[in-house]
Amino acid sequence: MNRMTRRITKSLTWAELASLILAILPACVLGYLVLRYSVNVPFGDQWDTPGALFEKIGNGGSISFADLLSQHNESRKFFPRLFFLGLAHLTHWNVQYEMLSSFLLACLISLNIYKLSQVTLQKSRTQLVLLIAFANLIIFSPAQYENWLWGIQIIVFVPIFSITSCLLLAHSHLRMWTKLLICFAFSVLSMFSYANGILCWVAFLPALIFSSDWQGLRHKRLFILTWLSAFLVNIGIYFYNYHKPAQHPSFTEVLIHPFKAFLYFCSFLGSPLAGGNLTIAFVTGFGLLSIFIVLCVYILRQVHHRKISLFPIVGWIIIGAYSITSGLITTAGRMGFGIEQSMASRYTTFSGYLIVSIVYLAVIASNLFLNYRNGNQLGASVVQAPSVASKEVSLTLVTVLMTAILTLHLVACLNFASSMDQSWYSRKQAQACLRFINFVDETCITESLYPKPAIPKQRIPAIQRLGFIETEVATTPVIQPAKKAEGKEYGAFDILQLVGKDQYIASGWAILPKKERSADAVLLTYKNEQGQAIVFAVAAVRGTRQDISNRLKRTSYLSSGWGTIFSTKSLPPRKLKIQAWAFDTANDKVFKLVGSYTKARA
Repeated sequence: MNRMTRRITKSLTWAELASLILAILPACVLGYLVLRYSVNVPFGDQWDTPGALFEKIGNGGSISFADLLSQHNESRKFFPRLFFLGLAHLTHWNVQYEMLSSFLLACLISLNIYKLSQVTLQKSRTQLVLLIAFANLIIFSPAQYENWLWGIQIIVFVPIFSITSCLLLAHSHLRMWTKLLICFAFSVLSMFSYANGILCWVAFLPALIFSSDWQGLRHKRLFILTWLSAFLVNIGIYFYNYHKPAQHPSFTEVLIHPFKAFLYFCSFLGSPLAGGNLTIAFVTGFGLLSIFIVLCVYILRQVHHRKISLFPIVGWIIIGAYSITSGLITTAGRMGFGIEQSMASRYTTFSGYLIVSIVYLAVIASNLFLNYRNGNQLGASVVQAPSVASKEVSLTLVTVLMTAILTLHLVACLNFASSMDQSWYSRKQAQACLRFINFVDETCITESLYPKPAIPKQRIPAIQRLGFIETEVATTPVIQPAKKAEGKEYGAFDILQLVGKDQYIASGWAILPKKERSADAVLLTYKNEQGQAIVFAVAAVRGTRQDISNRLKRTSYLSSGWGTIFSTKSLPPRKLKIQAWAFDTANDKVFKLVGSYTKARA
């Protein structure tokens, strides 16, 4: 192993080694963040896909083709369901492995981008590695934290993986018909994984048509007819018995409010660099869209005037067009939820590739500006030596563009890193809620697990029979206090206030001093007639408590505030002593917080 390492090191120059480190650094950082903030608890749509399948199997049923092909929101997640079923049987449905799969798929996308640059750009290895290093900042951006930390979201990585695979395949030495059949397979995979995967069918065709092999193809009409027939057959299967999700807004919102639609669309495109700021997202998105259009117009004009092959360029245009088209589709289907919804972290996996496209198109435009040209590959020969002034202008423009993107990205990452921390605590609350799901107020279920509490409650017994849920679901609401570390504070129960006929608000702060961080959740209990502590609610620990952070001199306690609103309808109709407990989900230990309150007789 050491001998192999020495050989690799000797074959690389220091510049190449440094660029290689820069290229893999974004993936390494993101990999660490996923390991640090991922939590093994099913959340949201996972209770439907694959939760509904697990329920059916756990109840002794069998899975049909219709079950696998069934509609979930706008998508038909046929291939993800197969993947989730297989992976769950190997890992007992540890959803962290699903998150790892998303990360590995992103690595393959990065590899596809790099290999595509190798066959389309005449640059040195160091230059190509530096370019992919820049692209990797976006591909592995924390802006996508929802997708990185939510196992089901592997589906959003499949379309761009399929598209880049087809673009790379177009440059291979395979026969055209073989390329077409393989792209059919990628398109079916993409289409039946996520709704906008349909775009793969449209994306790969121009790459094949502009390839050098197209001119030598004898049956061009048959080729197009075959593609069109396969596309229409799959469209027919996809939309057979299709229904628009009832909870989603109408497509007519875009026509009624065109200006809002434009704001939504631009904000969608700019959100990877906005750090959650809507104004920055709109300005950045409008700027990126304008730059993409300018680059495409300039490059296409040069291609036309100089009679250059479009083949090495079309792939990068397609990648950018994928982001823009995804933005248009999302605007049409989601604008009714409000402009702020365009900033959803899960959308940045679509919009981010516009930035990747712009980076490579800027390099291509720079090559053309410096009078480089070749029939098949850009930069292979020099028409005339570029002047020093031309070099300086080209270098300045590209440097300014990349510096602006890099600056916005780094600033945005600071915000998204804190969002990952908040997501971690939200999932920890979900673990606590899942632990006591049969006994707690439904507020924590709707906030952290699923909007309809009956669904996870219904499916958990069947899923447990398969051995698929790591969190042990409690069979009793009684908790046993853990021994506190001597001299350590665990927090306080500050407020219990009546806010309605049978609604109370409870709040305070809670920490785990041995772990030097906020508690995973807070359990609220009442004492039964035997003096036992009975859990009836779970509170999230995400509130800012600067006073606690300052007093205990720990920045990790800044988000130690907790609070919840609970109903007393399910509580015994007598005086109750209400207490609060810091909960550590890793070992199911609870520590009593200072303070308690008495709820009056109902």
